[in-house]
Amino acid sequence: MQSPATYHNIDYNNGYVVAVSSCALIGQPVLLTVDGERWERHTVVDCAGNDGTPAWMSRNNIIVEVSYETCQRWNSCGGGVRVMCLGCLD
Repeated sequence: MQSPATYHNIDYNNGYVVAVSSCALIGQPVLLTVDGERWERHTVVDCAGNDGTPAWMSRNNIIVEVSYETCQRWNSCGGGVRVMCLGCLD
């Protein structure tokens, strides 16, 4: 099975990538910040699908899943971190 990014022919080599709950946002840019000052541009390359994950994300206040590289940069691997996001919800 192809990834949504490959299926939609999304070029994201020049930035960070995320997954969100809504598949309607695939290919769209979003802005994230963990400190309220430094904003990073990310491209939505994956979504939760319709297997109950969107409801689980909503119940647990999860708006975005970041790449491994981003969680390393934010020192949040294996846990979570509060973020602000512009464009993560459709």
